[in-house]
Amino acid sequence: MKQNKSKPTPDKTKSVSKKKSFFSPENYKIHLVIIVILTAIVFSNSINNGFTNWDDDIYLKDNDHIKTLDAKAVKDIFTTHYFGNYHPLTTLFYAVEYHFFKLDSPWVFHLNNLIFHLLNTVLVFVFIRLLTKRYEVPLIVAMLFALHPMHVESVAWISERKDVLYTFFFLLSLIQYVKHIKSSSSSSGYKPLVLSFVFFTAALLSKSAAVTLPLTALLCVYFIKKKITVRDVLHSLPFFLLSLVFGIIAIKTQEGAIGDLSKMYHGFNRVLIVFYAIYFYIIRFIAPYNFTPLHALPKFDGAMLPLEYYIAPVILILVIVLFFVLKKEWRHLYGFSMLFYLINVLLIIQIISLGQAIVSERYAYVPYIGLSFIGAHAYMYLYDKFNRSWVLILGVLYLIFLGVSSHRLNAIWKDSGTLWTYALDKNPDLEAGLNNLGLHMSETGKNPEAYKLFTRLIEINPEYEDVYNNRATACFKMKDYECVIRDLNISIEQKPYKPKLYNNRGLAKYHLKRFQEAIADFNKAIELDSTYNDAYNNRSNALSEVNDFAGAIKDLNYLIAQNPGNADLYNLRGILYGKAADYSMALKDFEQTILIKPGMTEAYTNKGFALLNLGRIADACSSWQKALELGNQQVSDLLNQFCRK
Repeated sequence: MKQNKSKPTPDKTKSVSKKKSFFSPENYKIHLVIIVILTAIVFSNSINNGFTNWDDDIYLKDNDHIKTLDAKAVKDIFTTHYFGNYHPLTTLFYAVEYHFFKLDSPWVFHLNNLIFHLLNTVLVFVFIRLLTKRYEVPLIVAMLFALHPMHVESVAWISERKDVLYTFFFLLSLIQYVKHIKSSSSSSGYKPLVLSFVFFTAALLSKSAAVTLPLTALLCVYFIKKKITVRDVLHSLPFFLLSLVFGIIAIKTQEGAIGDLSKMYHGFNRVLIVFYAIYFYIIRFIAPYNFTPLHALPKFDGAMLPLEYYIAPVILILVIVLFFVLKKEWRHLYGFSMLFYLINVLLIIQIISLGQAIVSERYAYVPYIGLSFIGAHAYMYLYDKFNRSWVLILGVLYLIFLGVSSHRLNAIWKDSGTLWTYALDKNPDLEAGLNNLGLHMSETGKNPEAYKLFTRLIEINPEYEDVYNNRATACFKMKDYECVIRDLNISIEQKPYKPKLYNNRGLAKYHLKRFQEAIADFNKAIELDSTYNDAYNNRSNALSEVNDFAGAIKDLNYLIAQNPGNADLYNLRGILYGKAADYSMALKDFEQTILIKPGMTEAYTNKGFALLNLGRIADACSSWQKALELGNQQVSDLLNQFCRK
């Protein structure tokens, strides 16, 4: 029997390749590149900003630790603390930037802050991807981290390099720790743990806030394994010990900065301050608004704090209640996210008070990774459950809102003027704002405006640090020396141990030709600080005015011993020797001045006078001729008088 054979039909499912979606996990590199580019665009205007007088002057302009970059300087950076902080790796980065660019290119410092923020965004994606199987979640967390306006302060403020730098190493350490958790128990599984410890050390050397990493790492252990074994605890012990060491260092170095809120807030109000700090970052994560470089402690009249402080504990109770009403799988996610947030915000919620701020936007940089994690899961739940188009549109609009807000906020960090004008628009009585805008006005020659700002600050708080001295500086620049003395008299009554106050008052008296009184003030400044070079220089000038040339020369001897390469000091001492009729010593000093600074015309002119008084007229004429060649036209009369007869 003949069997009919049909032709085999091809399997269409095999011949048609399945088109991959652009949003598939395989395209994660493209997605990351897009996020990085968008973030770079959002923060690009921060690169145009300059320095501000909100710590940039302290950490950069006045920081001698960054001015040299040799073995001794690096050793000093790592063995000393500066301005109440020990973050040597951050200081070393500043030193490298200063070495190549000095302070002429603030854009370099801003660019490096932005680069670290972009790197941190990538690391956030990598870290979150290790914690969840849902691909969209790390993308969302990375976008929230990258664009959130609460992070502008950490990126656009040069002095917050420590934030972006410690976070970089913090995330690298966490990533390696999670890899260790997921690795087998074989010896190869310890390599990530060692790397994690190395990165953790670097994070601590960047900022002491990294001490929270061991608790955060154990939290990751529990999230992944849903248990913590004795082995897990043992592996974390070196991390806890290192945290303890750096915690002690931080406490020791910041002793002067630790405040006592109990003097202002008692009992339940003290607790409300802590609750408010926890609540603040949660609310601003969802609805970011009211940005300012300084959220000052609330004014308290002994009766009531502002209403929001009483709302805070109610919101926090709801946050806790939510944990218990969630389903088991959501409870695990929610608990991890909120504990991640709480652990990393724990050091800055006013349990210990540091500085003038009750909260600071920069402190949200790492804690928001936790809030973003639960936020991303909640968003994907809504995306799966409801109309996807509308949920997607709302999500995109929210990200646009974050990006636009961040871009606008970058601009307020342009300079001290824009920063503090913005802050005072938000809070006209902000004490630090009045002081720092006053300093900026004084530095830019707007001294009447500076005077008004300092006067306003004195009306609000006459004991504000250095306010009378700052107003005195504005008066000095306006040549109102009586005003200087009045303000410094008050300042000295408040802080009689501060040598600069006596030095500044001495300068005012010097300009009023009250030389003996000026000398007395300079003496006091030197008594309080025997290394106060400005006071030695000023006293030398005052002693010269009362013809005490020996005393004036003695002060310059000290200064030259401290600064043997300073040509100006030799020139000044030469002038004093000339006034004392010791022309041979004067000549030696002018020759040394020229040796150090060959193009200094004044030194050739002065050398000519010394030679003239020594009877060496021909040599004097040669010296004046050299001064003329260097551009000093004033010596023409001398040449005509003594050399062209």
